Amino acid sequence: MTPKLFAGLTVAAGVSLAAAVTVYGTHNQWSSGSLSGAPVLPKLAERANDVAAIALRQGEKTLTLERRDGAWTLKERNAYLVRAEAVRSLVVRLAQARLAEKKTRKADRYRLLELEDPTDKDAKSRQVRLLGEDGKLIGELVLGAKRYQAFGSGKAGSYVRLPGDEQTWLANADVDVSLDVKDWVDRSVFKTDTSGVKSVVLALPGEPAFTIRRTEGAKGGFELADMPEGKKLKAGATFSSVPDAFASIELEDLRKLAETPVGPKVSVATFETQKGLTVTFRMRKEGNDHWLSLSATGIGDAKKTAQDLKQRAEGWEFKIPSWKAQALFKRKSEFFETS
Repeated sequence: MTPKLFAGLTVAAGVSLAAAVTVYGTHNQWSSGSLSGAPVLPKLAERANDVAAIALRQGEKTLTLERRDGAWTLKERNAYLVRAEAVRSLVVRLAQARLAEKKTRKADRYRLLELEDPTDKDAKSRQVRLLGEDGKLIGELVLGAKRYQAFGSGKAGSYVRLPGDEQTWLANADVDVSLDVKDWVDRSVFKTDTSGVKSVVLALPGEPAFTIRRTEGAKGGFELADMPEGKKLKAGATFSSVPDAFASIELEDLRKLAETPVGPKVSVATFETQKGLTVTFRMRKEGNDHWLSLSATGIGDAKKTAQDLKQRAEGWEFKIPSWKAQALFKRKSEFFETS
């Protein structure tokens, strides 16, 4: 999905949060029917459309969702686009949340409900601050643990604490607030149907490049272009495992890419489809983290696909899980039994 299209959908999804709050309250019978407590955030229901930023904090981690030109973005990630539905869901649930049951007022027991000071280094609590375009506060709370089945089967509640108030509460809201980037953005970095893969060329540090290509015939398997003599595949090893790994790549985090990664520590994979799409993946390791970037070109029917990939991924670097990095960039020796 291109940023232009994504932004368009973001605007469409976010034009009437106030209406969404009303609809949610009408259909969510357990949220306002039998419970008559005060709203957790009294101003939010009327000012949902005024929310222009949501500042989240948990210990030393911070994440800020900002509305820019009708689209929601991540401030700490150079305005990378956020899924509008994720923001909408959070605002609606908070706007409809009501204080249902008093809990402890003792600060030394806050941690049991995960309502300790959210600025503590190892805090499990999360601070949520909703701000208007003028930067003024619309609502703020400390969000704690969930209490599952609190209001019947499948109806969870959340523990909350309000700033300046020692009282803690069980609220009738099932609220998820994460400070992980992957929970706010479209996680997909690359996705393809492996039935159309033509070849994958792998160039890993310190080793000659090698090619895994589609075999001829109806089975459509994969083979090593230059099969070494006298080598035997490991039990269960198949060359198709590499193209299969490229079928779906999802991010854990992301960052702005200053320049194309090059050098002796960069692994490179050139992925080519039968329809004319060529994608070059570059991966580098920093500590225990694996960072992946990509560039794409295409001819014929693949030209638009390449353009979409460039618009979404060009200029960005994506952190991927270690297991995925190992599956994408296998060494040639990993396929064969040792002598």
